[in-house]
Amino acid sequence: MSDTLAIDDPEALERAVTALGDGRLLVVPTDTVYAVVADAFSPQATRRLLRVRGSGRNRPLPVLIGRPRQLSALAAEVPEVAERLAAEHWPGPLTLVLRAMTGMSWDLGNTGGTVSVRLPDEPFLQQLINEVGPLAGTGATRRGREAATTADAARAHFGDGVALYLDGGTREGERSTIVDVSRGEVVTFLRQGALPESDVLAATGQLPEPGAAAPGGDAGAAGPGADDASPDDASPDDASPDEASPDEASPDEASPDEASPDEASPDHADAGAGPETTDDSAAALEADEEDR
Repeated sequence: MSDTLAIDDPEALERAVTALGDGRLLVVPTDTVYAVVADAFSPQATRRLLRVRGSGRNRPLPVLIGRPRQLSALAAEVPEVAERLAAEHWPGPLTLVLRAMTGMSWDLGNTGGTVSVRLPDEPFLQQLINEVGPLAGTGATRRGREAATTADAARAHFGDGVALYLDGGTREGERSTIVDVSRGEVVTFLRQGALPESDVLAATGQLPEPGAAAPGGDAGAAGPGADDASPDDASPDDASPDEASPDEASPDEASPDEASPDEASPDHADAGAGPETTDDSAAALEADEEDR
């Protein structure tokens, strides 16, 4: 049976580090909503997270970091505009979509060669990430349901499918703003969230390209770094919350094909253009509205 600990419990950090090291899933508070997370460099753990979330591989997982400098270890290139945005708005509710570093031993889903990254403004989560390395994370909810703003709400979604729930009180529930900077200095808004567009423009000094409309009439399409689930984002092809079997939600379950020795994790990353849609940006626009 899974446990719940307050984030100020003396055992909370150690228990979280141990669970992640064992390839298990955690629910943690972010500065927006609660997220369910896994070690980003454990393919077995991230595949389990993809199954538990129940929305398929075409909605890739975003990555949460604890320090700005970790970004350069995950992205093939960090354009100047991305550096300005990170300097101005991290930590905070801003997700950046960039070209992913090649050769990474992770499985975040069908990313189309991009990675979405966020540095949450939550000290406990930053400390956890800086202990274990970047985390793959998505909103602690099932597809088609409201984002979890409390640990109890997250438990109602996942039950014993998550090893440990870290309780940080009630969260605000407003999603992060997602900006695609994967095409150099071109800025594309994929979703309007807690960070106003005007604040992003002030940091970039340029007008953004319009993002594609999100499913269900959202203001912007979800990129692979979206951090909160929206009930309007469920795709007909996605697994229904009721279709996930208890076996799939078990943190202790490991299928033989997940433990390939070829996917052994390397050292974690620093644990210290026009408006037309390319194949890669199409993958970004199909990503989940979940994260952190």
